[in-house]
Amino acid sequence: MRRVREESSRRRSDAGRPDVKRSHSLDAARHGSDARILHVIIRDRTGRIACQPIGSAIVEADGDASLTTLALRKGLEPLVRFCAYSPRQAEEAKRTLAELGDVDFEERDFEPEWFDALPCIETIDGLLAHRGRRRRFLTEAVRNELDLLRRTLGEAHRCSSRFYLVELEPGALRGVPEHQKSLIEHGRDRRD
Repeated sequence: MRRVREESSRRRSDAGRPDVKRSHSLDAARHGSDARILHVIIRDRTGRIACQPIGSAIVEADGDASLTTLALRKGLEPLVRFCAYSPRQAEEAKRTLAELGDVDFEERDFEPEWFDALPCIETIDGLLAHRGRRRRFLTEAVRNELDLLRRTLGEAHRCSSRFYLVELEPGALRGVPEHQKSLIEHGRDRRD
């Protein structure tokens, strides 16, 4: 959902880590036909992690930050707030920062932040309820993906799980066992 621009900031956060500027748009068109797929990564109370693919329509719809802008206008957290770097994005950002040479960073600066599902569910509900002018980018495909995301996060919330969103390139999960790619399906663990 967000990518690293070849920019950085020398400002430091309270923890002494650099603030790396990231694009706050869901931008799938930036690599031509290399469309990215939005995934939800869920960690349950025992630490078990599951990955649920959502699709590419939300990413494509926010290519110009339309969904982000709509959420902000409605007073909601934008979906990009719940995103983490993909492994590829993190490596590109680290390489860029290393090339700049004057920006200190640590590996943990690129670790994902885990979120409670309720604020994201509120954002999704607000987007799905929108009936105004900016409805043109809320296509049926986007609405279907928002609905799937909401159901997935609803189940995560019921299980007291935490999550983050990440946009991955096609094939990024190659080599990962199928049961680990999508453990959340219709409210059940697929291994059951």
